[in-house]
Amino acid sequence: MAKKRKTQKGKGSGPSKAWIILLVLLIGGTGAYLYLKPSRVMVPNVVGMTRAEAEDALKGVRLQV
Repeated sequence: MAKKRKTQKGKGSGPSKAWIILLVLLIGGTGAYLYLKPSRVMVPNVVGMTRAEAEDALKGVRLQV
């Protein structure tokens, strides 16, 4: 008779390892997003200003008209 080989799954192989890696990446990505997002965006009020005045005000905060 032919000998049957027993196949063993290595520890941590297969879909379970993939799900754990996906979960770790998801948690890490969410944490990085929450850490790096700005808490508040400040835009100067340029209503009623001329274009030149508005450009000068917005240059200080690195925005363009």
